[in-house]
Amino acid sequence: MHVGRVIKERAKGIIVTKGIKREDAEKIGFIYCTEAQEALHKALSLVPGNPKIAVFKRGGEILPMIKREVV
Repeated sequence: MHVGRVIKERAKGIIVTKGIKREDAEKIGFIYCTEAQEALHKALSLVPGNPKIAVFKRGGEILPMIKREVV
């Protein structure tokens, strides 16, 4: 699943996790939040009216892997 591309082109993705660094989340197109309540407030502030919000409990299973370059 090309989650990063879909998020960049068709939606906004907000991620709440301790397993992915902010920089990495932003690199693949996500907005990074530290808590679920913060993410909900952010989602509601981004889209006017009555937005559709989807929550993936185990979202890590659908996210692409980030290849780190060795310098």
